[in-house]
Amino acid sequence: MNDLNLERKPLKIQGSKILEVFLDTHRVRLLEPFMQQPRSIPEAAQICGLNVKKMAYWVNKFQEYSLLVEVESARARQAALYTAQTTHFVVEDLDSLLVQEYTEQQFGPLWKVFMADICADSRRYADMWDFHVLMDEQGSLVRDFAPAWERATYRYDPERVIGNGINTWAMLPLSRDDAHDLMSRLEQLLSEYVQKASASPDAQTFLVHLGLVRHTSSSTHELH
Repeated sequence: MNDLNLERKPLKIQGSKILEVFLDTHRVRLLEPFMQQPRSIPEAAQICGLNVKKMAYWVNKFQEYSLLVEVESARARQAALYTAQTTHFVVEDLDSLLVQEYTEQQFGPLWKVFMADICADSRRYADMWDFHVLMDEQGSLVRDFAPAWERATYRYDPERVIGNGINTWAMLPLSRDDAHDLMSRLEQLLSEYVQKASASPDAQTFLVHLGLVRHTSSSTHELH
């Protein structure tokens, strides 16, 4: 069979039902096997970990939405083959609601996992934590968790890292050049450690969240 990928071009997408497919992390993954190469329903079902009946339902839906096309009909003892209309879909005319929905679906679960892991890591390193409310050397109000064993010697240190996690936030007034430089250096640092991943035989898995975004006054939150 000819490689249909060679003839494919970006396909522009409009329509709410199709957008729902692309927004849903699980549903869009069901399209992935057909974007790789022509597949039968049983083949795609095995790749996606679904039963054949469920995959057949979504293949019919994808055909209805013009996302899939049948490229070889079923013959005796052989299932039909389907392929995606393209390997490159383009959703046009985005609005803020679409971006918000994508962000919540894509990253919301990870943020919840990140928070849960911070709490779990903290519990592993202290049987009891104190909650300190104090004025720092600059005269700013600070709220800080610290292990109970540090009660007598506690001193606020914004640079300290307790346990196997770090969760540091800052609102920084930066020039455009400085902001781009910071973003570039953070991405470079992360890239360096991506290359080191799994190099150690006793490596543990860490959830890394790298974030930097221009702050707007409508979403002001106190950081301390």
